[in-house]
Amino acid sequence: MEQGMFVPTAKTGSAIQDVIDKAHGAGGGVVFLSAGNYTLDSALHLKSNVSLVGVGEATVLTMSGPVDQAKNRNFIELEGGSTAAAHDIKISKLAIRGPGSTTDLEQDVSDTPVQGCGILASDREVRNVVIRACRIERVSGCGIFFHSPAPKAQRMKDIVIEDCRLYDNKRPAEGARPGNNIENGLDAYKDIVFKGLEFENIRIEGNVCSFAPTQTNAYGNDSGIAFVENSDLNTGFVRNVRLVGNACSGHRRHGLATNYDTLDADWVFVSDNRCENNGWMGIYINTDTKQAAGARMVVSGNYCCNNGFVGNDVGGAASIRGGIVVNDADNLVLSNNICMDNGKPGPAFTEHGVVAGTSGNHASGIRIRGKKIMVQGNLVQGNRGSGVMMWPGRASEVSIVNNRAVQNTRKGIEVIGVPGVPGVPAHQVVVMGNLCTGNGEQGLHISSTQSGLVASNYVANNGISKIFKDGSSANVSVQANVDA
Repeated sequence: MEQGMFVPTAKTGSAIQDVIDKAHGAGGGVVFLSAGNYTLDSALHLKSNVSLVGVGEATVLTMSGPVDQAKNRNFIELEGGSTAAAHDIKISKLAIRGPGSTTDLEQDVSDTPVQGCGILASDREVRNVVIRACRIERVSGCGIFFHSPAPKAQRMKDIVIEDCRLYDNKRPAEGARPGNNIENGLDAYKDIVFKGLEFENIRIEGNVCSFAPTQTNAYGNDSGIAFVENSDLNTGFVRNVRLVGNACSGHRRHGLATNYDTLDADWVFVSDNRCENNGWMGIYINTDTKQAAGARMVVSGNYCCNNGFVGNDVGGAASIRGGIVVNDADNLVLSNNICMDNGKPGPAFTEHGVVAGTSGNHASGIRIRGKKIMVQGNLVQGNRGSGVMMWPGRASEVSIVNNRAVQNTRKGIEVIGVPGVPGVPAHQVVVMGNLCTGNGEQGLHISSTQSGLVASNYVANNGISKIFKDGSSANVSVQANVDA
């Protein structure tokens, strides 16, 4: 059926809703919003088979009342039927502009989070949805939120979010300092978030998620882009997902989190993203190791700098700091990433009084834990922690090859198992062809490793000379290195 064009008769929410309903009733159509300011007094309910299209940033949706003063003051909510999936929906070339949230740093975050989402799909399956070339700014909550509440396993499939700009969105009230009450309502405070159990065929490409610091507001939302499990059922997955060419800066914790909690990840590609000035880490990888035997992930060509400084050291273990942090993953390739100056805020933040806390001392360029991991061809430079660190814990069949680890405050490359715990020491580790110079401690440090090869590395001019291998390591061959 050929879709028709529907144009509202006035620049009000009720007029837009009227033509959305007509388009849906006609079997589908395009609702066109010409240039101008459209004032909403409640959320638009965008229905299946309907496209909402403007002319770019000249088509502006605003809310008649403060978004952060009432729960669920959302701009656009995706709907299907009463129980059906929201499907075949397109939103493009619109500007969604909230009034901004409170700037009072002395207020605490409520245990009941206040939401004001730009675009929300909740409690339903979602498929064949495109959000393209939209600008979402100063919304007191998520910019774009796909939500399947626990314990439902509603699938989110065939979704594209492309070339959107999400600026200065933040949770409604900060604590006394960024990070206070950090665990309250975090799922409602991300620029782009998928929360549920089943995510498949999703492309997030070319988006900017950014918060610019001010004298009273250092951080925006908790994360820039994140996939979050909605329960402890350990049955969820992230499959066939591309996160490419996004820029994420100024968030409390993650710039980009591919699978937070225990989601299985398979065919996930994270490439060419720029993640800067995020409080905990630039990119965070975590999978359910009970399911991950066949998983495949590639993290390549990303620029992750000035993350992991956490100005006041509130919230979370200091170990989860850095440019790229792999909490647990199998079958992962980390290649050709640039991770510099993590643990230190960038100039835009220091100009507004943000200083690095002691947690930043743990901020490595790349921190890994898992099985069958390749770390190859990365530049890790000037980080307050080590350049590349194999995190104590489950670690085997890891190759660290042809990386440049220079001028890091601690070690260049650090391989650590857990001493004295059967089955936990690192094993089958290959460290080869790396350049480790100008680091504050050892250029290359091997500890609690039960089998491996350390060969053909150039290790020179570090604060503590010589490659270090402690007595808890055995069956590790060290040969043909330049060690000065």
